[in-house]
Amino acid sequence: MKQYILCAFVFITFFGCKKDNPITAQGPTYIYPLEIGNLWNFTITDYDSLSNVISSYGHQAEIVKDTMIGNERWFQSDVGALPITNRNDGFYVTLRGAGSALIPELYLPFPATLGQLSQSAWSIKVISTDTIITANNKEYHCYGYVVKGISDEEYNNTLFVAPGIGPIQQESYVTLTSGRRFLYELSVLESYVLK
Repeated sequence: MKQYILCAFVFITFFGCKKDNPITAQGPTYIYPLEIGNLWNFTITDYDSLSNVISSYGHQAEIVKDTMIGNERWFQSDVGALPITNRNDGFYVTLRGAGSALIPELYLPFPATLGQLSQSAWSIKVISTDTIITANNKEYHCYGYVVKGISDEEYNNTLFVAPGIGPIQQESYVTLTSGRRFLYELSVLESYVLK
């Protein structure tokens, strides 16, 4: 018994908590889980410029296939024809370049720091790293992003994405020529299935 206690003490002493090696909680590796069969169900509500509900309907997004591009595994959803993937610095989408070449673009930096800004086909700013969003009677700890199109800045989205789960809520805004900004679409997660 003394040998067991001594071994445990030695193990904890050499490999345990040190000031220069603090214990950190291991969270999800990716912000948007990508596997064939993963699906998310949303309720989408459309509004007019006076905040009246125009329509409300269900929408489902599912990862339906994968492919190898170079040495990387990319996925396709049933709502987007172009491949998507995760890399060490975040969630990537592809755009069509000259000659139909696929160009990977960082869409959601992760992990990210508050205020982090990235620009490609979009201007993406991290506005939060732990906002609690309630959807389908559950609380989700989300990263918040504001995404603006470079060519059409009157439209922008605020996305709340839970690491390891995916999109929880999206608020889509438009700015009128008068300068007034209004919410024209709200998408909220109702359920999801991850493989």
